[in-house]
Amino acid sequence: MRRFITADEIRKASRESDGNERAFIFAEKDDVVTDEARDLARTLGVVISSEISRRPFICANFKMNGGPGFLDKYTAELASCMAQLYPDYRAQADVVIAPPAPLVAVAYGLSAKKTVYSVAGQNSYIKESGAFTGETSPYLLKECGADYVITGHSERRKLFGETDAVVAQKLKTAIDAGLVPIMCLGENLEERKTGKTFAVISQMLTALYAIPLEYAKKVILAYEPVWAIGTGMNASSDQIAEVCAFIRKNIMEKLGVDFSNAIRILYGGSVNETNALEIAVIKGIDGALVGGASLKAVNFAKIISAFKPDRRSGN
Repeated sequence: MRRFITADEIRKASRESDGNERAFIFAEKDDVVTDEARDLARTLGVVISSEISRRPFICANFKMNGGPGFLDKYTAELASCMAQLYPDYRAQADVVIAPPAPLVAVAYGLSAKKTVYSVAGQNSYIKESGAFTGETSPYLLKECGADYVITGHSERRKLFGETDAVVAQKLKTAIDAGLVPIMCLGENLEERKTGKTFAVISQMLTALYAIPLEYAKKVILAYEPVWAIGTGMNASSDQIAEVCAFIRKNIMEKLGVDFSNAIRILYGGSVNETNALEIAVIKGIDGALVGGASLKAVNFAKIISAFKPDRRSGN
């Protein structure tokens, strides 16, 4: 739906900005900015940032589930479902599955070299190789057929003590290996309730800022409020949009408008076939990182289909 950005919105953005921060407004590609609004924006120093088209990205995170037999059946079912629901999905979206590490090569083979989906690792180590029992080299993931790797997932941060500094190291090593990292960030319930969401997000983004710009350009972000992961609790569309806008604003201030417009931001937090369409049309969201709901191929197919371009025309 076309939106008119008026001088009143410019004034509001200017008032609400911190004195140490530059105010900005995101304008979608179909939005109309009035002449009065443009003039006032120049006077008040408000940045009007235009959205660019970003390719949808939908990733299934199997976590510690599935085996070779499950994956064989899953791949066939997903291909069949997508042929019915969204036949040309591979031309319009990036569809990825992240199986447990021992199944990365299996998934690559079953997908007939990416005709059904691309493959991601769920985690990788900060080193290429060495005496690191139990860890997975990003170079090995790449050799096994992975193109992506999930980095800094909340479960890794909580259960294994991964810090932002470690996440930054993992980002760089993964990119050196030829992988595209999907960097996760999000607040827990206590942080949400005590108004610390933006502070937590700002801190987690330091991992992105700690790597060279040419590396950072390869990263995909996934906003995953920890309190909404596998709990049945759902963040509202307004909450998701608010955090997404904050992320883009923070990135714009650190790395510039073009970078902020170009980076893809996914949402992960109890995404399922029922709420996927509502999530798909949230301003600034470019896809989904799907957990439990992705374990049924038919449900994952419905989630992918929610991100059809014609359904997201207002995003």
